[in-house]
Amino acid sequence: MKLASAPHRIQSGSLRPRPSRPGFGGLIPCSSASQIQHGRGRGHRVPQQDRSRCFSSVQSSTSEAVCGVTPSVESLYSRALMLARSEDFEQARELFQTVAERFPYHEKNWISWAQMEKRAHAMNSEVKWNTCRQVLQQALSVNPTGARLIQAWGLMELQKRNFWAAVTMLDRSVLYDPFLKPVLLWKPVLEARRQRTLERKHRVETFHSGHQ
Repeated sequence: MKLASAPHRIQSGSLRPRPSRPGFGGLIPCSSASQIQHGRGRGHRVPQQDRSRCFSSVQSSTSEAVCGVTPSVESLYSRALMLARSEDFEQARELFQTVAERFPYHEKNWISWAQMEKRAHAMNSEVKWNTCRQVLQQALSVNPTGARLIQAWGLMELQKRNFWAAVTMLDRSVLYDPFLKPVLLWKPVLEARRQRTLERKHRVETFHSGHQ
């Protein structure tokens, strides 16, 4: 899936959904995603002095080439965050995309990318929400059981006051990772659940009145 706001290097089929683990009925605990994103794909570790010398600058690609060290996932992610915070959205987007290609199960990267897109398009509400949603859709296409990705989508819908979708997504995220349950007790989430109940009641009453 391509975002309208930025060029994408991810080709169709290049990122594939992770297969379900036998015995979980298709559900993969969030801890498994954490192990993948932090355990695999990480480059050879070098002494702290060398890492500091190689990755001290945001424009560290030159120093990395000199050192002959492949940047790690956290190095790239931290650099993307730095650029996003300084509102260098174009460069940050490129790095978020790079992390997504190399480490597609890095949930924090996808979430930070989606949040950045909201800031990058703050002046255009429609583009802001559509771009944020597209990033999360792309994330879930390769990591469909990513609990924090689902939670992030639910919170986005909550901000848009799409209460039905928000509660549905937040409840689903807890099914994959019970440690996310405290979010369900947040006051805005409780209010969204109440509004969804009222909406459901209204639909039932409207249905019965139409068949009398």
